[in-house]
Amino acid sequence: MILLSNWINLGIIKVILSAFLILIQKYYKIDSDYLFPIIIHIVSSIFLIFILLKTGDYKNINKLDYRLVLLSSIAIVALVLISYKLIKISPNPAYIKIFSAFDMILVLLVSGLIFKQKISFPMIIGFMFVFIGFVILCCHI
Repeated sequence: MILLSNWINLGIIKVILSAFLILIQKYYKIDSDYLFPIIIHIVSSIFLIFILLKTGDYKNINKLDYRLVLLSSIAIVALVLISYKLIKISPNPAYIKIFSAFDMILVLLVSGLIFKQKISFPMIIGFMFVFIGFVILCCHI
């Protein structure tokens, strides 16, 4: 698939799907705190198991670091529950995406400082603008 081979196209698809899910979670009414995101993740996990079996990637499962898998799984559970709560209590669902800008800055810093990824001057300038936008938006909520 040529559309899925380009990281920019994948990013655009991710943004559209993310916006769709945020709006559903914000405006779908159910009398439960966390039932909706938990059921969604159970169903999506079943789909992922089918994809794993179809692609044959399970052949390398013994090479996984299970401590990292467990830690990542706990982080995903926390992320799902925190994100859902943020979506429900925020005055506007778009406000939770403000924190995605801070995610980018944190990933840039960790990638550069710990993993020695190259950080160019234009990247620093761009991320400074992202940080300034983050501060402006947070001050006006």
